Amino acid sequence: MHHCRVIGRFIAGLSIVLTSLVAGCGHSKSSSNTATQVVAKVNGREVTVSQLNQVLTSMNVPKSDPAAMKQALSRLITQELAVQAAQREKLDKDPQVRIRIEAARRAVLARAYEERELFKKVSIPDAERRRFYDQNPAFFGARRIYHFNGFQTSLTKLPAGLATELDPAHTVAAVKEILARYQIQFQIGDVIRGAENLPGDLAKRLATASVGDIVISSDATGHAQLMLLAHIDSAPIAFDQASDAIARYLLSQRNQAALSAALKELKSQAKIEYLDSAPAN
Repeated sequence: MHHCRVIGRFIAGLSIVLTSLVAGCGHSKSSSNTATQVVAKVNGREVTVSQLNQVLTSMNVPKSDPAAMKQALSRLITQELAVQAAQREKLDKDPQVRIRIEAARRAVLARAYEERELFKKVSIPDAERRRFYDQNPAFFGARRIYHFNGFQTSLTKLPAGLATELDPAHTVAAVKEILARYQIQFQIGDVIRGAENLPGDLAKRLATASVGDIVISSDATGHAQLMLLAHIDSAPIAFDQASDAIARYLLSQRNQAALSAALKELKSQAKIEYLDSAPAN
């Protein structure tokens, strides 16, 4: 179970099985040049180990899995066939395609700068992990699973006075009656969320809530949502279970801080000119 959201996962190196697979194909050029060994040819064009390894990494599957390797190789061959067909149609010369190719190139270069120059692959000490664990009991030691009756509205702003009237309403029927009186249309449904999956400060607000309480939040589109708390399950996570996820989260936070600082410095040193045709900054 993933208990923290993290940014990015990096896997490196070839497995013994992958090396054996390539050696078995009989296209090895040099034992010291594994990355350029050929695993297949498509109309004479080579598909290499480095390409296969990149696909396996993006699939995030065990490199010892023969079925995954077969799937990755099939994906590369299919892609190469499509690339060759596109080139025969001269799509690589199309202005819109060239713009997209350039955008992809820029994204890869920017990401390479972040990963190689800014992001540090360091170990997060146990003491720092433990401190984060202790400082966030709602996500770990005192974690809860909340069961709600959710009332989804089409409003981005609720009428004045509605929140006050909802305070004593502790049942579905009572909430329905109040919304009907305000002529607010809604859809009702069951919502189950772990504390770590609640938006913003909602987890902290609910840490002291009781069954029958109502919280008002916004969905991803900004529409108001009324959440009537129907049931609470206790679901604590021990430190040993959470330790690795905490380390990944803290490292990602550290990397993002380094990225923000570096970009701020680069921008301060750059000469940036906004022309008349540029959108307002």
